[in-house]
Amino acid sequence: MIHKEVYLAAMLYHIGETAFWSMPSAEANKLSNYFYLSEAKFQKKCQSELGFKFSELSSELAEAWKLSDLMVKSQDQPETRSVEIQAIFLANELSGSISTPPSSKPEFDNILKRISRLMKLSSEELQVNIEQTRELAINLLTNYGASILQKRIKSIPNKDDFGSPEESTPYFGISKEKAVLESIRKLSELAYKSNDINAFLNYLLKQTTQVIGFDRASFWIINKQKGVVQARSTFDKNGYAETFNRIVPFQNGMNIVTHVIEVDRPVLVNDYKCEEWCHYMSEELEQLIATGVICFATVKIGGKIVGIISAQRLSNSEQITEDDFSLFTFLVEHLNLCLSLISSRK
Repeated sequence: MIHKEVYLAAMLYHIGETAFWSMPSAEANKLSNYFYLSEAKFQKKCQSELGFKFSELSSELAEAWKLSDLMVKSQDQPETRSVEIQAIFLANELSGSISTPPSSKPEFDNILKRISRLMKLSSEELQVNIEQTRELAINLLTNYGASILQKRIKSIPNKDDFGSPEESTPYFGISKEKAVLESIRKLSELAYKSNDINAFLNYLLKQTTQVIGFDRASFWIINKQKGVVQARSTFDKNGYAETFNRIVPFQNGMNIVTHVIEVDRPVLVNDYKCEEWCHYMSEELEQLIATGVICFATVKIGGKIVGIISAQRLSNSEQITEDDFSLFTFLVEHLNLCLSLISSRK
């Protein structure tokens, strides 16, 4: 019975935070504007705005709903309590550090060490168990027809994941310009330690939404044989990867995508029905833009166009300013420099 209690307490560890975000409120809407912050800074921001910690809310709900005593105690000085309560706390620590790797590998190794000591296993044995559990979770998702969630079940982070720029989101209170410069610095750092093109693309898409304030950013890969561009990676306004299966033909007559590729320069479209752009539209592009606004820039490696980045606001009441467009193109231009650098190194 105690094993079931520990399992349920671990699953419900964040029940306070889950309950808060599940209930529509002005406070939740306000705090959602700060999702771009790192986890620690976001939690501190929530506490300062609400006047309490989510862990305190979890304890209060657990007591009010007469949930397990293990869950209540696991929120209060867990490392000084029983083995069961330590297990709940450390399970949450491990899950969080796999989802969002800490700033250094020793910090993650310390979590593994504490769990290994508790379970009386070596670190190597523990990591094998973690990977086996991950595989079981993926199989379970497949059996339930939820394969789309498999990408959320992450592997144990490797050395390139620690201190990744994807975890270094802009600080609250600084200007967009300074945040973009910080993003440029992080891209440059990444160029010296990674050859993973996807890491660069995903970081840029995430920064485009979180720093500049777009609702959606996508990387489109060019398929010249089929004459289309296809959305390969997309991030939403909260900086999360989203499924966005779109294809836009670019060889069946002139359209905006064809124009962007041919002129090889950024394009801003705040009103696709205006005279400048109405003749460049296709059915697929109208569906893509819908009631919003969009801008494009080409992705190049060594001067060769390999794809397109699009950044969107989903309502045309929020026009893309010239300043935001300049910041967007500045980011993409630096991305192209970094991609050319790592390409020449391979």
